Amino acid sequence: MYDSKWIRQNPELVRQSITPKPFLGEENATDEWAQERKPVETFLHTSSYETFKRDDCLYLFGRRGTGKTAMIHMLQYEVRAGRIPHYKYAEIIDEEDAYHELSINVRRTDPLSQLPQDDLVYLLTKKWVWILNLSAMVAVVKAEYKEHKADKDLSTIAKYLQNQNLLDFSTNPIKRLSKIITEEFEAVDNATIKAATAFVKIINRLYAPDYEQARKALVQFLKKSKSGCLVMVDSIQLYNLQDDIAEAVVTALIEATLRIYSIREANHILVKVAFPSELYPHFSPQNKEKTERKNVFILWRYRDLVSLLAKRYWQMIHKNSNPDDYTRLNDFHTARNFIYQHFPKQVTSTSNVKFDTLAYVIRHTQKKPRQVIVLFNTVLTLAEYLGASLSKITPELIVEGVHARLDMLVRGELDMYEQICPKAEQLVKRALTGAPSHFDYSTLDVLLKEVNQIIGTAGLDKEDVKRLLLECGVIGLWTERHNLSNPKKPFLWLSLNTR
Repeated sequence: MYDSKWIRQNPELVRQSITPKPFLGEENATDEWAQERKPVETFLHTSSYETFKRDDCLYLFGRRGTGKTAMIHMLQYEVRAGRIPHYKYAEIIDEEDAYHELSINVRRTDPLSQLPQDDLVYLLTKKWVWILNLSAMVAVVKAEYKEHKADKDLSTIAKYLQNQNLLDFSTNPIKRLSKIITEEFEAVDNATIKAATAFVKIINRLYAPDYEQARKALVQFLKKSKSGCLVMVDSIQLYNLQDDIAEAVVTALIEATLRIYSIREANHILVKVAFPSELYPHFSPQNKEKTERKNVFILWRYRDLVSLLAKRYWQMIHKNSNPDDYTRLNDFHTARNFIYQHFPKQVTSTSNVKFDTLAYVIRHTQKKPRQVIVLFNTVLTLAEYLGASLSKITPELIVEGVHARLDMLVRGELDMYEQICPKAEQLVKRALTGAPSHFDYSTLDVLLKEVNQIIGTAGLDKEDVKRLLLECGVIGLWTERHNLSNPKKPFLWLSLNTR
């Protein structure tokens, strides 16, 4: 069933008391971009990011920890810094607020939640368009109103924002929408007709004459200033696409984005949205079709991760240095040579196998920058804890540091799949505990006997679990042994973070 030379070994987590310090930066991009010094120099302009910058790329898909939030914040920075042609204004919406506010407000009115899916999507699309246009108004007024209060168009926009209690920028459009929805529903009972009437009243209230005036003033201002506004919706990690209301909110966002895109040349407004790529296989066929020609999936190459590490390590050592110093580290060979001035070129694993150091560290991840940063932060934290030099790391520190907190890499990786497949984490742990490193397809069926009881209580079957294991990346094809002439019995390769 599997090659006898492969022996499963549990990593020795002997330093679990170590809490990694952010030597190479925070693992959370939102925290990094909230700091006074933005991580502009250490940002790597990958091919995925360059594609995302194009006007015809509206949807950014990436797995958790691959840099969706970092890309959105960098694009906002570049727009505001005048680096993106035809755009001067940018605003980021926290999708978590919008997703939950819209879901909760629909769900709280039971008869309304029973509306046909198409009707619900239509109503939610109108709300998304309002949110996105208001966010564009906020971006423009925030940037220009103090210096150009006399401008007629800006004054019209500012007056509308003031009427919506949004001019001080302490409340975002999503919260304002939530308040409007709450006010209207508190005025009706839960009779289906009255609830539906309330929703129509909300639409009429949102699209009132003063809104239309402000929207036209925004378009006019952008037109005469010969600049555009970019609104970006950041991703959240937890969706439940098994839920009709949640799916309607996502579908409406996709539709609203496309509507604004279709009139971008006239209105000078563009919207981009980030989604976790774990969701994509579970999108409805209609949503896949709508996004497939206007999306990009984040892919990190080995050489990209090396350049990213080099930039961050350079900043740690040299602090405030010339931006050109960071630019030269975009070159893989330059980045690699710099790292090996301070790190050993080779390490010997606990199995007494020699590895290239960077390859050794990165092979313990799923090629996600967040995971790589965590591992190197752990190595450097361990070096400091032991009183060793941070500029001359030993092979022993690499091996011990990599294995010290692998639990941090695993933790939370399956959160997304809990929304797609009930008891996902429990299924993965039970099925693969004690599994060999390499095995053939028939062995997988044997391993899944361990989860028969869980499968039954979760309303799943074995094919659902196999799909889960492949989608979340804990197993994959072992290409060296995969028999292409017999695809029904491929060899599979476990790629667990704790291997």
